[in-house]
Amino acid sequence: MALKWVAMRENITGGRANNLPWPPAGFPFEVEEWEAEHLTRSGRAVYVDPPPESAPAVPAPGRAPGPAATPGQQGLAPETVPVPDPVPGPPKPSDGKQAWVEWAVSQGEKPETARRMALADLQSKYGGRM
Repeated sequence: MALKWVAMRENITGGRANNLPWPPAGFPFEVEEWEAEHLTRSGRAVYVDPPPESAPAVPAPGRAPGPAATPGQQGLAPETVPVPDPVPGPPKPSDGKQAWVEWAVSQGEKPETARRMALADLQSKYGGRM
């Protein structure tokens, strides 16, 4: 069982396969090779060099990752791990129709078609898990 060092590109909630919480984005942690491959192929993490013995692998509370680097780089120090901007999701169900029209257009719907759709249809088609 080989272990690899990775750092998450974004914060993830929920538990991991081993029931431990995910570390904050940008900080190195050690995982089994299969998990490292899964995380890096999905774009959620990047390979990093092991931290120096004197540096903690998990950040102190409130510490933020360093400046962003170019996506796809590997072997980065923890301070340069790319942290992407959060990807916005669909509007809340309670948001007005205009917000849903704008979201539908951002997802590829033609503006005139989105404006003609009923709010419930927009929410059904572009609401994800709704």
